[in-house]
Amino acid sequence: MLTRVLQQLFNQKRTKYGFYIQIRDKKKMKDLIEGRTKQKDLKNLNLSPADQTRIVIQRLRETIGALKYMQDKKISKIFVDQKNRMGAMIGHIDRELHKTPQVYKGDVEGHPWQEQKLEEKWNAYMDNVFSVAKQRATDYMKLNIGVLKDEWNSDKKKNEFKADSNDDQAKKDKKKGLKKTQEETLALVKKLSDEWDKVKDWQKPENW
Repeated sequence: MLTRVLQQLFNQKRTKYGFYIQIRDKKKMKDLIEGRTKQKDLKNLNLSPADQTRIVIQRLRETIGALKYMQDKKISKIFVDQKNRMGAMIGHIDRELHKTPQVYKGDVEGHPWQEQKLEEKWNAYMDNVFSVAKQRATDYMKLNIGVLKDEWNSDKKKNEFKADSNDDQAKKDKKKGLKKTQEETLALVKKLSDEWDKVKDWQKPENW
């Protein structure tokens, strides 16, 4: 699961309009939060709006977990060392390649390699990879936490369990259950938001 989330986080693919791909489709996430998913693998399970929302919360927790993982000192050092080893090797090849020019038929030597400052370009590329990953995580979490709060604290939700003098006991019991579900869901959303606040200030590791 962690590998999949990290792949989503660091994905550099863009849409045909030039935007970086979202971690998860925002419309599908919104549909789940509003309890009206159309996803084939979920639609036939007859999940309640609260159950659908819990799926969203779990998905968001996965991203929080990935950021916690990336901010662990031992883990971040491994990533930094890998990134810098790659950069050093690319730079070495770039600087030394002119010594072995390509030879064509008839022992005709090609033009010698011109240094391209590839190590610098690699570092700039990896700076962008980090910046995009951080921004993607921020946009994804901020958007969906906001939608969660708006949906579950909305007048629409509150009206579902609003008392009515004409309610019979069965209706009262149902509304009581709906109110409890709303309170429990909002508590989960608050916990999620608090967890996100602890990891959202993701800084580039030392010596990146």
